[in-house]
Amino acid sequence: VYASASRAFQELEPSKRLEYLESYNLACLRYRAERLKYVQSKDWETEVPKDPRAPKRVPKPERFYALQVQDEPRFDNLSKKARQQAIQEEYEALPADQRAELHGQHHEARVRFTQEIEEYNSGAREEFRSREPTVERAEGQRREKAMRKKQQAQVLKMKLEELDGLEVEEKLEALQTFFRAEFGKI
Repeated sequence: VYASASRAFQELEPSKRLEYLESYNLACLRYRAERLKYVQSKDWETEVPKDPRAPKRVPKPERFYALQVQDEPRFDNLSKKARQQAIQEEYEALPADQRAELHGQHHEARVRFTQEIEEYNSGAREEFRSREPTVERAEGQRREKAMRKKQQAQVLKMKLEELDGLEVEEKLEALQTFFRAEFGKI
């Protein structure tokens, strides 16, 4: 595909090539502007995390079979990729009745998942969403952090003013004990 596109580009007239390159450059500029706007908007800091208590999706019937046989000794000496291929080949060679049984397990799990997700959406999800970070909450956290830094700077300034008349070694020792007491570490 790339080779044919490259040949087609080479066959274009110089004016058409310039047209194409200009449109490509404009697209790159639009992308960079959108990316910069997204990064500066801080939306990526307030994206909603996944709820760890949410119901998990149901695996395919092939995965049900893989979970049943993957720990058998016959797969011990195989690499991960070779093990997956061997299990896939075995699954494809299974008789129809065994495959139907696996599909039945899959269907039961889907029904159970549907019920669990309905229950989750009706109650537990709202509880989790009430704790999700919002733009206002993130902004408030930033303001609190800035306020704490400002207070720490003021406390440090006052402490330095107290230590003005001391010798350098005494100042250093006093500052070390102050930092341990105030911040927990140096």
